[in-house]
Amino acid sequence: MRVAVFVPQSMDSHAQKLEEGQDITAVLRAEREAEEAVERAKLDARGVVESARDKARRIREQTDRRIAKLSAGMSAVTERQIEALRIEEAERREQLSQRGHDPRVIRAAVERVADWLLGGGG
Repeated sequence: MRVAVFVPQSMDSHAQKLEEGQDITAVLRAEREAEEAVERAKLDARGVVESARDKARRIREQTDRRIAKLSAGMSAVTERQIEALRIEEAERREQLSQRGHDPRVIRAAVERVADWLLGGGG
């Protein structure tokens, strides 16, 4: 003997609606998870960009310090060279002035000029 079970259409429809609701919930959950993943990716990207900017700033600052140090060093070297040239020039002037006032140098110069004027050859 067969027993027929009568399932009202409203129950069948209710089960279908339940399944559809679960499907919609799953889709909404997946969408929300995807949006959260996108937001996390954006935050990660911002972090990478910020880190790169910080690194670039540090490199720029380090480069500026090195350039300033080199410039200061070169300025010091240049100043020392200029001072050495000034000292050398002063010594040469002193030597020239001493030679010019040395009576032997003056006498030798006068004798050469006199020889030349008198046609003495030298």
